[in-house]
Amino acid sequence: MPDKDSMHVDRALTNISVRYSNAAYVGEVMFPLLPVKKESDKYFIYGKEHYNRHGTLRADGTEANEFDWSLTTSNYACDEYALRAPVTDREKANADSPISPDIDTTEMLTDAIQLDWEVRAQTFATTAGSYATGNSAAAGTQYNSSTGTFQADVLLGQETVRRKVQRYPNTIFIPSRVAMYVAQISAIQDLIRYTHNELLINTADQAWVLPPVLWGMRVVVMMSVQNTANLAQAESLSDIWDDTVIMAYISPSPGLKKISWGYTFQSRNWQTKKWREEARASDIVEVSTIRDLKIISTGCAYRITDCLAAAYE
Repeated sequence: MPDKDSMHVDRALTNISVRYSNAAYVGEVMFPLLPVKKESDKYFIYGKEHYNRHGTLRADGTEANEFDWSLTTSNYACDEYALRAPVTDREKANADSPISPDIDTTEMLTDAIQLDWEVRAQTFATTAGSYATGNSAAAGTQYNSSTGTFQADVLLGQETVRRKVQRYPNTIFIPSRVAMYVAQISAIQDLIRYTHNELLINTADQAWVLPPVLWGMRVVVMMSVQNTANLAQAESLSDIWDDTVIMAYISPSPGLKKISWGYTFQSRNWQTKKWREEARASDIVEVSTIRDLKIISTGCAYRITDCLAAAYE
């Protein structure tokens, strides 16, 4: 009887391949895209003189008290973020279906730039200067404990933001490893059980669930990771986001005379170029975008740090 090797020649399957990719990045949720025409420009900031109480009573025959208000400017400056890679003629000639070297290279370059932007967003979001005075505090009791103070900490943060900008935060960002413990809080479990019980059976993507809305805020779980090892070294994957919970008021529709924690000013959308380099017998694929991340209103966000004990991070 012929052996199996003589009856079958190994070839790549056309209906399966393995490509690791990050869960949805949250940087552009936290700092929404704001298209702009110029790579650098200014925007106006209105003063808060109208929050002061002014004498409005006017005696008969006298002039009204005069009110004065201020207007200042700030600026943004976009930079280009780009990566490129060669796709050789030999790669294309030898690629088996479903491999598509041009498309796969473009997707990999785009994902690499997005990861870099996610890390930039994380840096901004965890910098003390991105928050107004008093808009940052450590967890009362860490959430891996049965006496964790998640709800009390969140409500305090909501009120702090309201006092600063007269808006409640509308989005809460919870790192995945923190969310795992938050999901075990009895009040959260009751909320799921009685208002979102469909989540109890829809756990294909994760071992725990959170409701889509908590205390009026959209819930965004931060799950992206990065390899912190150098190229060609054994991989060392770690979370991009640490154990900090962030609440923010994010304008649903950026525009004039509106507030938001911050924006991604983007003067040029994603662009893919491809050109020929005969000396390398290759097509060069380049992906790029031009943008700037800018904190607009430090009072719009509140962070809760040290949400987990070191052993649980």
